Amino acid sequence: MSKLIDKLEIQKTLDIFLPDQLIELRAVGKPTLSGYFKSAQLAAEQVAKYPTTTWYMVMNEINDSCYSREQRDVIIQNPQATTSDNDITYRNWILIDADPNRPSGTSASDEEKQFALETTRKIYMYLKNIGFTEPVVADSGNGYHLLYKIQLDNDEEHKTLIKNFLEALNMYFGDDKVGIDKSVHNASRITKLYGVWTSKGSDTPERSHRKSKLLKIPDDINPTSKVLMQKIADLIPQPEPPSYRNNYNGNAKHSDKFDIKSFIAKHGIAVKQETVWQGNYMYILEHCLFNHEHRDKDAAIIQFPNGALKYKCLHNSCFDKEWQDVRQMFEPDYAKKKYDSTRTNSNFNSSELKTENNGMKQYYQLHEISNIDRSQIVSIPTGIKVLDSKIIGFNKKEVTVISGGNGSGKTTIIGQFILNNINNGFKCTLFSGEMTKERIKTWLHLQAAGRQHTKRSQYGENVYFTPKYIGEKIDNWTKDKLFIHNNLVGLKFSNLLKTVEETVKNEKTDIVYIDNLMAIDISEVNGDKYDKQTNVILEIVRIAKEFDIHIVFVCHPRKSTGFLRKSDISGTADLTNAVDNVIMCHRVNRDFISTSADFFDKILIAEFLQKGYTNCIEMMKNRDLGYQDELIGLYFEPESKRMLNERFENINYGWQDNLQEEQWITININDSIDDVFKEAF
Repeated sequence: MSKLIDKLEIQKTLDIFLPDQLIELRAVGKPTLSGYFKSAQLAAEQVAKYPTTTWYMVMNEINDSCYSREQRDVIIQNPQATTSDNDITYRNWILIDADPNRPSGTSASDEEKQFALETTRKIYMYLKNIGFTEPVVADSGNGYHLLYKIQLDNDEEHKTLIKNFLEALNMYFGDDKVGIDKSVHNASRITKLYGVWTSKGSDTPERSHRKSKLLKIPDDINPTSKVLMQKIADLIPQPEPPSYRNNYNGNAKHSDKFDIKSFIAKHGIAVKQETVWQGNYMYILEHCLFNHEHRDKDAAIIQFPNGALKYKCLHNSCFDKEWQDVRQMFEPDYAKKKYDSTRTNSNFNSSELKTENNGMKQYYQLHEISNIDRSQIVSIPTGIKVLDSKIIGFNKKEVTVISGGNGSGKTTIIGQFILNNINNGFKCTLFSGEMTKERIKTWLHLQAAGRQHTKRSQYGENVYFTPKYIGEKIDNWTKDKLFIHNNLVGLKFSNLLKTVEETVKNEKTDIVYIDNLMAIDISEVNGDKYDKQTNVILEIVRIAKEFDIHIVFVCHPRKSTGFLRKSDISGTADLTNAVDNVIMCHRVNRDFISTSADFFDKILIAEFLQKGYTNCIEMMKNRDLGYQDELIGLYFEPESKRMLNERFENINYGWQDNLQEEQWITININDSIDDVFKEAF
């Protein structure tokens, strides 16, 4: 078979990776060959003169002065200088090279290359779910490459970042069959010039030489944020400060450290492999302890030399799970004392409240009042990290009111609450008096899909849609978990109550959302305007307690030219007095800046501007824990209609687990490139 270099593939490669930049092409060996070019076409023509040579390119931006070296516009042997780290002015790309382990100086077998494809696919899906932009995917000949566009200065900070990033990927995805090349972190790194042959060792049927090629080129090649890269780099285990959270006594002798082996054996935790990594002992589990579908080295318990413990799972849905979560799962009493002390409250035991003649007691003494067992309270997380850290979540038997001006994000926040509730195993009922069921579905699809699964519409710059096959997966995921009131049966308060009662009774829903209170027809309720509103609020509070659910409802504010306060919420004053939580949504704009100064510290507002928050929520009232009067900054993301806790946050919901499995279908390396395109990536 003729081994001609593919000049068009080479030129396309250079146009993609090094457009309008100085190019160095190099062949490593005896002799070393090198040439500097500013024309991709000329570069391709020059390397075509060496059809049996494996060529590489410097993938980052080269100082233009290097063009004056002796190999200008020509390939020469053993040049005096080639590109060094100091010659790189900017980092444009990061390379993830999945290379099968095999004897040195040989090409990969078909089976070994298939292992590399499987590993590459897993890394691709994992980074996609973290929020990484689409990479260029390439066949290196013996393995596979993922190349992500970046925008980083060439300095020690970013060299360390990329080094740790690759170390972390190798730690979690590398194994005895495939390794992630950790040596490619330096700025002047060369990578395969796609379109040339890879010719390691003899060309045999068992280990044949192959042509490198591009497999996937995104329509838009966008840079991945440094923040996301740091998130991966931070996966490298670091000892935690000794504390009760990791169950390590810093003053204890070695023999007194927590016996993790006994803990694993006692609770029957299935361990797939025990290994040591950089002095840290790792118990790689058969499956994630929080989701048994997360397998294949995805989860591990790590013990550091000082005895501290950490739990890690590769999947985003378990990304925040730590050792204390594992401990509490198997030994719930471990954290009970701490939990009770942070959430103390009192309630009565109904059996103690009646006198001998079955009459109700008129008063109590403290010793007659039983403490609530707080471990029995069900709190439903919201997904807003700061809010959940303060109030734990929305307690069942309680009511929350949400308000805010136009465009402040009330409906957006409710959509995210719903998806987060479902993701945590809670069922929801939704009443919307302003949005059609079709509009609700479109909005929730975008929020559930996330930016990595939405597409820009042709109808507007900021108009996005969810592909049909993604929408179908989201529909299946929410089936029997989300129930939307049918507005055709009526918007009367009695109709709403009937929907709530039926979904709680028949579907076991945990939380009800009413968007919004003003869209409900309360004409049938007794009393004048304000009496009607009071009676509706009191009935909602009663229902929450009686049905053991949480109810969230939106109530618009009165027209106001100032900074919205609790007193601006439209309706009777009994509304905010009767409920347990009051949340105000704000849009961070010019009006917010000018009107908030009378209520919040100017330094805080300046920090909001510096961080670039687009929206915020204010917890105005929290009856349970007393948390109030604090602003929580958020970022609105147009592609997904989500409010993000932090820039580039990428929440993954349960519907994506099946998506990952389907996209990990085994593909034979002899399949056509179109099939690899379609199925693997």
